[in-house]
Amino acid sequence: MINMGVPVLVGVCQQAGSGPAPPPNQFSITQIGTQTVTFGNSNATGGTIDRGIARTGTANSANSFTIGVGEVVQLFDERIPERVNHAWVVTIDTSLLDRESLPADGSCSVSVSFELDSGGGFEVWNYATGDSLGTSVNFVANNLNRLQITGEEGIAFFGAQTLLWTPTNEGYLRFSVGEAPVISVRVSILQSDGEFLSQTQSLTLTEESCDLFLIR
Repeated sequence: MINMGVPVLVGVCQQAGSGPAPPPNQFSITQIGTQTVTFGNSNATGGTIDRGIARTGTANSANSFTIGVGEVVQLFDERIPERVNHAWVVTIDTSLLDRESLPADGSCSVSVSFELDSGGGFEVWNYATGDSLGTSVNFVANNLNRLQITGEEGIAFFGAQTLLWTPTNEGYLRFSVGEAPVISVRVSILQSDGEFLSQTQSLTLTEESCDLFLIR
């Protein structure tokens, strides 16, 4: 288990209904994003990738949660054949999540896990220590307040697009050229009764999703 960064909230206004109704208490994963951020095995030996040459991947319902051609890469370039590390961002829509179902402020928790379902060419890398975390990793953000998960609620009902992102240097994604992995991305939100409300989304890569070099 790895502690995850605190979520970021982007408010999304929803239309107020004609009368109060019990909230359905659910959420959905709306987007999974990646970006090349570093190369090499660790802070001590690697380097940062300039934003001007960075690659980003965007997977959502519009593309069946599939990373596009060349949106992730394996190596920096021929001169520096070091592995490239990808940060990740998982976006969840919490507009139908019942705030009252969550623990008290300071006791809320969200986790994001990645698990290789099929194929190969995928692993999670700890850039702080220079170690592989394998193909099944769970990241956790603890001690959160309710509004860090659900967003704000006013006269009209306000939901949120909540962004859950890579723990600093500790949970980068790595991919290999010519592989077509299918990865389960699971988000779990702790409830006040101690149970977890969870959603899972498959992230798909094709054999064309990963380029060999960042710099051609």
